[in-house]
Amino acid sequence: MRANPLVFLMVFLMACPKQTTAPVVAIGPVHPDLICPENTQPAGQVPPVGYEAWCHEVTAAGRWLRRGPSLTFHNNGEKSSQGDYLADRKQGPWTLWYPTGQVDRQGSYAGGGEDGFWVRYHANGEQSAEGKMVNGQEHEMWTYWSENGATRTEGNWALGKRDGTWVDFDLVTERTIAERDYRAGRLVSSREL
Repeated sequence: MRANPLVFLMVFLMACPKQTTAPVVAIGPVHPDLICPENTQPAGQVPPVGYEAWCHEVTAAGRWLRRGPSLTFHNNGEKSSQGDYLADRKQGPWTLWYPTGQVDRQGSYAGGGEDGFWVRYHANGEQSAEGKMVNGQEHEMWTYWSENGATRTEGNWALGKRDGTWVDFDLVTERTIAERDYRAGRLVSSREL
C-alpha cells in the first residue's frame, strides 16, 4: 500500500514549529513619551527612521502583544496619535492630531473600539463635534459646530443610527431653521421653520 503524499505533507506541516514574526525592537531611547510598563519592551521607530513606536510583551505562547503606550507620526514628523494598548487592543484615553499639530479628536477606547465621551475638532482648532461613543458607534446626544464656532446641528444617535429629532441651526443667528425626525436611521419627517 502506497502512502498518500498529501497526508505526508499535512503531517509534516503540522509537526513544524510555527514562526512568530517579531516587531522591530527599538535600540536605545525611542521617544520621551514612550515609557514602557514593567515586563514590556519598546518597538518600532520614530521619525526620521519610522512612523510608529509602541511597547509590547511576549506571551508564554510566544505571541507579541502590544501593551502600554503607542505613538504614531505623520509623514512630516508631527505626532499623529498617542494612547495605550492592552492585550493588542486600544484601551483608555487617546489623542489624534492633524499633520499641522492641531488636535483632531480626543476620547477613550475600550476593547479596541471608541467608547465613552469624544470631542472632535476642525483643522482650525474650533470644536466640531462632541458626544458619546459605544463600541465605535455614535450614541445618545451629539452636537456639531461650524468652523467659526456656531452650533450647526444637534441630534440623537442609537448605536450609529440617527434616532429622534435632529435640529439644524442658522450659522449666524443660531436660531432653529429645520427639524428632522429619524427612527432607527430612517428619515420619517422633515420640516423647515
